[in-house]
Amino acid sequence: MIAESPRDYKEPKFQYSKILPIISLVLFCIVLAKTMCVDYTDYFDTAVYVSAVTVSGGIFGMIVKSYNSKAKAENVSRIQQAMYHDTMKTRLWYNEQMCKIKKEYGLTDSDIQEIEDKSPIDDISEEQVNEMKQTLDNFVSDSKEEDDVQYF
Repeated sequence: MIAESPRDYKEPKFQYSKILPIISLVLFCIVLAKTMCVDYTDYFDTAVYVSAVTVSGGIFGMIVKSYNSKAKAENVSRIQQAMYHDTMKTRLWYNEQMCKIKKEYGLTDSDIQEIEDKSPIDDISEEQVNEMKQTLDNFVSDSKEEDDVQYF
């Protein structure tokens, strides 16, 4: 996005939510590397390593799922803003076209009303808006669902 004036430019904020998945991935990789490099000939219990891999992998999986849920919630607001912006832009364009027609052909308000009554533009635009709202509501409900933890 190009800033129109220096005041419109915003420094990108550092997102702390990305640190946690990265740290948990590094921890998981370290645990995996450590378990592969262990000499299993000694009498140290291998259950410690198996449980360490399981726990670190589970933590990493839950953090990734929560990060994805947060990203979905952020995307919902962006989609909603874009949807309303496009809807208002379309309606504004329609009103501008009707004003141009009115001026060009010297139509009265009753003539414009008659044209609008015969054309299903309001029904079509309302149907599209309702479909977009339904899609967005489905997306919102999907993003708010609790993720099930699966153990393998």
